Amino acid sequence: MSLRYASRVLLRAAQAMRAARHPAPAVPKPVAAAAAAAKPSTASGQAALQAAVAERMKMRRREKSENVMHLTGTRLAAASAVASVEH
Repeated sequence: MSLRYASRVLLRAAQAMRAARHPAPAVPKPVAAAAAAAKPSTASGQAALQAAVAERMKMRRREKSENVMHLTGTRLAAASAVASVEH
């Protein structure tokens, strides 16, 4: 288990424990509120909605590529460590 994965799991567990003790008031998410405010009936609203969706997709792609780079770096480091122990 990588340190990054372990820290994320620990953070989520801590957040879950905190949420169980103190339920947060229902607050709409900013993205959902912005999407609801920008009605797609007008051309500018449609463009704004498409821009928001495109931005979320770009952000997700960046996160995925970061994860891939992290995984390949971890595997390469583990492989070199095993190779150095074998020699």
